[in-house]
Amino acid sequence: MSYRQHSAELAQHMAVLTITGASRRLDTDGLDAALLGRRATLELIRQTLATVTETPPPAAQPGRQRTGPARGNGLTTVEDGSVRDLLEQPTTAFQRTLAAYPASPARRSLGERGASAPHSDPTAEAWYSIAKAATLALHDFSDLPKLEDEHRWTVVADAAAIGRTLYLLDGHLAEAAEALPDLDPSVLADLRQTRESALPLAAEEASAQAHGGPLPDLDTVTTEPQATTPVRVNSPRAAVEGQARLRRQLAGAKDISPDVIGYTARMQGRLLAGAAHLLKDHDPARAQLAATLRDQLLAVRLRDPQVAALAHGSRLPLAQSAELKRYLDAAMKTDPTTAQGEGVRRCMSAIVDHSPGVVEALAKAANSQVYGHRWVVAYAGQEDSPSPWGAWHDGLDEPRLCTQLDQAATVAAAAQIRAPQSPVRYTPQPPAHKTLADVSRTRSRPAAPAVRQPDIGR
Repeated sequence: MSYRQHSAELAQHMAVLTITGASRRLDTDGLDAALLGRRATLELIRQTLATVTETPPPAAQPGRQRTGPARGNGLTTVEDGSVRDLLEQPTTAFQRTLAAYPASPARRSLGERGASAPHSDPTAEAWYSIAKAATLALHDFSDLPKLEDEHRWTVVADAAAIGRTLYLLDGHLAEAAEALPDLDPSVLADLRQTRESALPLAAEEASAQAHGGPLPDLDTVTTEPQATTPVRVNSPRAAVEGQARLRRQLAGAKDISPDVIGYTARMQGRLLAGAAHLLKDHDPARAQLAATLRDQLLAVRLRDPQVAALAHGSRLPLAQSAELKRYLDAAMKTDPTTAQGEGVRRCMSAIVDHSPGVVEALAKAANSQVYGHRWVVAYAGQEDSPSPWGAWHDGLDEPRLCTQLDQAATVAAAAQIRAPQSPVRYTPQPPAHKTLADVSRTRSRPAAPAVRQPDIGR
């Protein structure tokens, strides 16, 4: 799984807890699970913000947390800054506010809870799931490549939505803590102190700034695959990884046989035929590209008698193509109306996006073998030669296999219709900032505007 998937799972749990208000009824052990979850969540958004802003998180200074409004120079102070700072540098102010936000430690660690029996209370189990998702999301975030600026704003938007929702949930936890007479007084004090925090205001301003431009899905973060070992294709994500590795396998092969080239081209044709069928009603542009490349690749002969290899060469593309074929056979049996069917379509969209690169790699691999005299052709022999086979030279026509793949590569380059930021991973849940967009802004309205409402919905 990825940061995107774990953060989406985290947001789903937080949304349910906020809507149901079940955290108001936690017992002592359940509240301890909640403390574990909220601390892990705070660490997640603190560290991810530090990464995308390239600014170390400010040191936590709970002693400087405000317990009431103060004024200086006509400006309200907000977490060691002013309202003006909040409006001019909302993301920085959000980080500063998070650093000062109370985070009481839990008595039991994530490992201890994971090793014990599941919680009987579903609300406590949800908080445990939040702790686990936040911890895994932070771990996987470190594996992301260098993010583009727009992807960084997506992370800010996620952090702002999660922070605002955590503030609301802390109100529920404070209510639960007040009903537990044996609770550590410092925990209750910390939860009460959150009421005076500027976190919801800082989160709203950071969110507004992040939403000032595009927020691409983090599933669109791509990296050039480094590994060439064939990947076992047992999921949509693995299928796209296999397609990405296929290009590198072809490009990195010093020797490769015509049979491997032909089989790989044929399997790509079949894969794109399936993609064209699955996407025709949902993604016509990619379906058309897939159909165009399908026609080119299925015309390639599986075993062309015109060429032969002097060495067997790499068989990695053969193994990877076989795995992709196995996935295609299963994908074609998936009910298109289900969530699994949607995952298959997203997978096929990304496979189509990778396919022009694979076609180009097939053509380059075949040409390098012929022009590098690593293949021989069946029509190169002289009249007095005992064998018709020989190395290709400029006086001969290009082998049919090379001509067909060159044509396919030309068509691929001309027909390629890439949607910007096309997904390469498949998270069915929406990103955190979308899941929590309405939840974190929910606020009950008094009977009339003049009616004082000290509570802000938490």
